[in-house]
Amino acid sequence: AVLDAGYGACWLKDPAVASLVEESLLHFDGDRYRLIAWCIMPNHVHVMAEIGDGYRLGEIVASWKQFSARMANRHLGRTGPFWRVD
Repeated sequence: AVLDAGYGACWLKDPAVASLVEESLLHFDGDRYRLIAWCIMPNHVHVMAEIGDGYRLGEIVASWKQFSARMANRHLGRTGPFWRVD
């Protein structure tokens, strides 16, 4: 409910940042996984994917987050954590 209410940093409302995240999702689509659907919200992302044999969901998500955080921080001129980890 908190995420859907728009709390927290809403860096993904910047179209350039949202595009960076989408690019990271699409990078290995059809190779390591098959994207079924995704939705980039202002402060979080929803993804539905079919994971390929020999790949692990946690590793795929970590890859998305590492790449998109590095690129988004560069675009935003900031450093530090981009994605919240609980």
